[in-house]
Amino acid sequence: MSHDIRTPINGIRGMIEIADYYKDNQQKQNECRQKIWETSGYLLELVNEVLDMGKLESGEIVLEEREFDLKAMLDEIISVIERLGASRGIKINIDYSNVHHF
Repeated sequence: MSHDIRTPINGIRGMIEIADYYKDNQQKQNECRQKIWETSGYLLELVNEVLDMGKLESGEIVLEEREFDLKAMLDEIISVIERLGASRGIKINIDYSNVHHF
């Protein structure tokens, strides 16, 4: 867990240092802002998950069973995975044509 928290924080700090170094380069500034935004979003999700786990363990949250659109959820997940892969030069091919809506 500590690695999962430290890595994004160090990434944010590093991007701030890079942005400071390139203070006269608007393109670099924008790239750094985007990376800071993405990394802080990941960190926020992680903190929310930790807080939710605490609520689950204390009985504050009751899980509810309900229907959902599995294909729509997969589309969102795949979109994120494809963007991450593309940013690293990796093409992701996923076939979920046999998945049915429940």
